[in-house]
Amino acid sequence: MFLVPANQLELDAVVGSIPVTVEDLRTWIVLCEHLVAIALQDWRSKDQALILQFIERDALDGSTLQGILKQHGLTDKWKQFVDRYVEAFPPEEEMRKRLTEVSFSEKVKILEKLRDRSLALAASGLRQEATNRTTSLTKDIKKV
Repeated sequence: MFLVPANQLELDAVVGSIPVTVEDLRTWIVLCEHLVAIALQDWRSKDQALILQFIERDALDGSTLQGILKQHGLTDKWKQFVDRYVEAFPPEEEMRKRLTEVSFSEKVKILEKLRDRSLALAASGLRQEATNRTTSLTKDIKKV
């Protein structure tokens, strides 16, 4: 994809891109952190899904993202995103501990709710996989 800067954030993304050579062709790759900031700025469903994918893959550096978000006034938008998507999913260790304290019949109810939710998401056409873990990124960003 080619990015023609339309605002200061996009210009910073281009300026901060990393030069690489692919099959004898010199090109530049925009940092994931800049892509997340641009996605937050645009705030479309597909942008929110992209942010989740970066989080799921631990592709983001918390301090870099924190600096970019702060510089471009997007920390509130990030907190809104975290509250909406990431906060609902505790770390795996915490979830395992909670599940050991739940009765079998309650576990069945939880699975039924998850199934219903999965079917509803699939039917909506906006399937967005949610992360199962909270990364250190989330904790870093909350400090902003």
